[in-house]
Amino acid sequence: AGNLQGFSFDGTPIGATTARYAIDGAAYGGYVSNDNNPAWTYDQWELVSVEFQSDQPLTRQVIGSLYPDFAVGTHQYGGEIAEIIAFNTTLNTAERIIVENYLSSKYGIDISGGGNDYYSFESTHPNGLAGIGREDVSNTHTASFSSGILELGNPGGLDADQEYIFFGHNGGGIASWTTTEAPSSGNNIRRLAREWKLEETGDLGDLSITVDTTLLPARPAGFSKFVLLVDADGDFSSGASVYEMSSPGNDSLFTVDNIEVSSGDYLAIGAVEPVVQFSSSDQSGFETGNDTLVIVLNYIPLTDVDVDYFTTDGTAVSPDDFTAVGSATATISAGTQSDSIVLQLVNDVDVETDENLLVTLTNPGPGVVLGPDDELTYTIHDDDNPRKIYFSLAGSASSEGITPV
Repeated sequence: AGNLQGFSFDGTPIGATTARYAIDGAAYGGYVSNDNNPAWTYDQWELVSVEFQSDQPLTRQVIGSLYPDFAVGTHQYGGEIAEIIAFNTTLNTAERIIVENYLSSKYGIDISGGGNDYYSFESTHPNGLAGIGREDVSNTHTASFSSGILELGNPGGLDADQEYIFFGHNGGGIASWTTTEAPSSGNNIRRLAREWKLEETGDLGDLSITVDTTLLPARPAGFSKFVLLVDADGDFSSGASVYEMSSPGNDSLFTVDNIEVSSGDYLAIGAVEPVVQFSSSDQSGFETGNDTLVIVLNYIPLTDVDVDYFTTDGTAVSPDDFTAVGSATATISAGTQSDSIVLQLVNDVDVETDENLLVTLTNPGPGVVLGPDDELTYTIHDDDNPRKIYFSLAGSASSEGITPV
């Protein structure tokens, strides 16, 4: 057991070392020296923030006990210290709030009384909490890494006071790639089990998001691109956006810029084998008008992706039934995931049965391969066949009081 005197910032001589401190996210008090208040309370965790006067040099700092200079029980801390973080520079207010939210999330300490608790997902995503934000125009923090892997930075709309975004992860594994809850049922894409959840106060605008791949496993063979997955409900198998990431320095850091996220969104890290194909392997329409065919990529690219296509006669022949395409190029623009091409149909007056043709993709851009739906069968329905209208039954009977017939 130790004493309950509290804090004491003693120097030599007395008063040479001064500091101010705050408990559980509250505002700093004034600078003090040899101050033993407030007293400790048994069995109560506290988050203590301390700032020493920057113009006072420290030649010795003792944490816990001054024994043997003082008797046991006189100047001796009898509790437990879970973590100490020391900085060689003074934190601004925004930085201090971010650090306190990290410690609060990690150790389950309530800091809401100080009015600076900006993260509420500790029950599911308490690990590696990091944040960026602005307390006021003079107190900002604009880039932060979580667990040395995921960084948020370069906010495009950090223009109001008390704007923050915090992100913590679920502790999921990073040692191997998985298809569990991956987009497209894991076809040509893998992800890590670890996921981060965001909480945003205000609107920080677009962000740059960076992944340090040093701690990650090697990508599977053929999976040439790292991607960032962004999802609204945490089930990345449906509704997730998949953004290509690049390494400007050709090193372990991969980045994607201009990402807009919302409070409550989830982030995960993935790898893709780049695949381009039609959105469906078959499509049909009436000859009365042209039709649109959609070509899709399995990620959102940073640069344009081209793919060529051509048509082949089937029972439908050109130029009688459609306009042939000998060779043309479709372009999926950077920041999008699809492109549309127009199939020109001929509206004749002949009475015909259904006819079909093929549209085939070829020559995808560098690093991209064709998917299984690289050929589309298009069926043309004739509009000149007489239509027949008839009853479902040749006859029926019922009581006279029953309607309808």
